[in-house]
Amino acid sequence: MECEAVRLLQHGAMAWEDLIELEIVAVVSAKDTADATHPCSDLPGDVSAVDGVR
Repeated sequence: MECEAVRLLQHGAMAWEDLIELEIVAVVSAKDTADATHPCSDLPGDVSAVDGVR
């Protein structure tokens, strides 16, 4: 199931909690993950040479 508003999913899960157990898991694109985990993604200029990473 996909939804832009997590509150709607939570509301739906609560309505069914007496019958089933649901887990809500956020899915992030590979590009967003790579951007967030790049060692120098938030640093200005070419500071990656400091760590020897290019």
